[in-house]
Amino acid sequence: MNLYLISSPSYNQINEEIKKIAGNDATIISFDLEETSLNDVIEEANYVSLFADQKYLVVSNSYIFNSEQSKEEDLDSLFNYIEHPNPSTVLIFTTYKPLDERKKIVKTIKDKGNLVIKKPLSEKELSEIIRNKFRNENKKISLKAISEIINLCQSNYDLILQEINK
Repeated sequence: MNLYLISSPSYNQINEEIKKIAGNDATIISFDLEETSLNDVIEEANYVSLFADQKYLVVSNSYIFNSEQSKEEDLDSLFNYIEHPNPSTVLIFTTYKPLDERKKIVKTIKDKGNLVIKKPLSEKELSEIIRNKFRNENKKISLKAISEIINLCQSNYDLILQEINK
């Protein structure tokens, strides 16, 4: 099924997962669940794309999968969509907050869709990423400098990428 739920505390990790799913050239329609109703998202998911074989919908701030809800939402339309999905639509929900795996909707996506939970990267993984970024630019960096970047950015992947790109 073309249904994904991505949970990560990192903006960049979520975007990397979306690129793995959709590729770099895909046209993505973005929604924010804090601004758009779930019913509107499901309605768009049911429409067939006029210009492409696959349509990618990315729904950010998907609070319906977390323990805290900022507003009540009727999940019947989502459960109905999961039972009868549009094969030409890839629906990707993203959240920065931890999932509440006790919720029926999370269990359903785990069973019928694709659940991607990204944990914060370890210092070793961050060190390797920094080293590879510098290698790809044909530059050298010392282990001490790598360690300093990680410490100054408090092991935050998004901040580290931002500093490296400067």
